Amino acid sequence: MGVNATLADLKVTDKPVVLVFNKMDQFVPKEEWAPEYDEEGDEPIAVAMRRKTALQYLKKTYLTKKADNVVFISAQTRENFTELRELVYKLVRELHVKIYPNWLDIPLTDYVEEGDGFGLDMPAENPVTA
Repeated sequence: MGVNATLADLKVTDKPVVLVFNKMDQFVPKEEWAPEYDEEGDEPIAVAMRRKTALQYLKKTYLTKKADNVVFISAQTRENFTELRELVYKLVRELHVKIYPNWLDIPLTDYVEEGDGFGLDMPAENPVTA
């Protein structure tokens, strides 16, 4: 049974879905997604640049048909955590506005305390030590 079947059984298919791919720090792009060498074939292209090109390709292809919201992250290096956090905030805010339309002038961040686990107090640098 897949995720979508489980959501259907729970009768929550009307809720937003975020498709999150982890382990992006270990992702090695395929040649067709991002070439290994420049157009002349002389200079190798850095893996980080290839990864960025491949992610753009993947986001434009079948993955966007699987879910409206697709994010590629690395939990270890915190790559794209800001993108994920902003997406979740946007989705929660949209739901908040539907439920509490009279609270439109009050930002959600007014109710978030430091250290509450929502990630607003997370350090920007990588906390993982080698």
